[in-house]
Amino acid sequence: MKKILAMTAAAVLAVSCAAAENVDNPVIGGADGATSIVLKNETSMISLPAEACKDTATVTLDANPTTGYSWKAFVLGGESVILPDENGEYNPDFASEGVTGAGGQTQFTLQAVAEGQSLVNFVYARPWEGRSEVEYYVLATVDADNNIYLDNVTEFCRVNGTVVENNEAEHTTLIHNDQQGDVLVHMPEEMPLPILGNVVTVYTNGIMTMSLPAQVSCLAWEYVVSDLARGEDIQLPEGRYLDDYSMRAYADVKPLGDNRYDIEIHWADSAFEDNVWTMTATMQPDRTMTYDNCVAKKVVTAEDGTQTETVKNLDPNGFFVAGDDLFGWFGAAEEDCRECNFVFFESVDEEE
Repeated sequence: MKKILAMTAAAVLAVSCAAAENVDNPVIGGADGATSIVLKNETSMISLPAEACKDTATVTLDANPTTGYSWKAFVLGGESVILPDENGEYNPDFASEGVTGAGGQTQFTLQAVAEGQSLVNFVYARPWEGRSEVEYYVLATVDADNNIYLDNVTEFCRVNGTVVENNEAEHTTLIHNDQQGDVLVHMPEEMPLPILGNVVTVYTNGIMTMSLPAQVSCLAWEYVVSDLARGEDIQLPEGRYLDDYSMRAYADVKPLGDNRYDIEIHWADSAFEDNVWTMTATMQPDRTMTYDNCVAKKVVTAEDGTQTETVKNLDPNGFFVAGDDLFGWFGAAEEDCRECNFVFFESVDEEE
């Protein structure tokens, strides 16, 4: 899950197939013969090549590191392009080189790796701050010949809403917001569905159908945490939680204080075979619960009652995402477990 960074400064974004140049006016017909269209307003300038870029494309953004701000890029969703360097390469303006407080540009290279679409997010922030007002989203479409087409979809690639229904068979999620009503979100098969009742942001390719309900294709999604929730001491109650996905798994949760929890998860393969995971997770302000000490083992019980334990050599790192009296295991090392949504079932007193 990507954490949206904060930006509080105005920015300039230019997208080109070659190394960026200083552009003060609209340019028609670049050095490579491609036609570019430059759009300007009070806070931004964006140049999108009208022709495709072969194999790689360069995104250039105005920057001024003397202010403490720097650019960072993330591939939010899709597997069509990669970012060899998520920090980009900063180059000072030639005319103002050596001038204190002068700015320059940061360049990012997008490399085509597969046919399809990816959504790339560019954020401008000070590392010690946690809030932003400006960010850019670029849709990269790669065709069968490894040509990259870039589109600025910042204004219409995001849909917010409350999750009201999940369809496991169709792998879709229905969300609702007051402006657009119901929106049916088509999720990639490998992507877990969000937990019911939570507010999410869905990142799309910018296309929404005019049907009822409206439909979109999801490239990525994340939970929305309100400012109020970020300031609260979020707590999961102690007790047993049942998984509403597999219907065979459960989790025992014990709060330790300081937003830390001991968690033990069981998933039965049969009456005699049990998979067990134990970890200590820490609740973060964005409702993710991170851990780095997971131990996974398989327990087999023989007919005479003796047990044999086999430890699995899995990545000990991972995370959950917490809601109200529930949490999803979206950061599990094993793919099947990423579908698990644990819902509070009974407290320790009721269990006894």
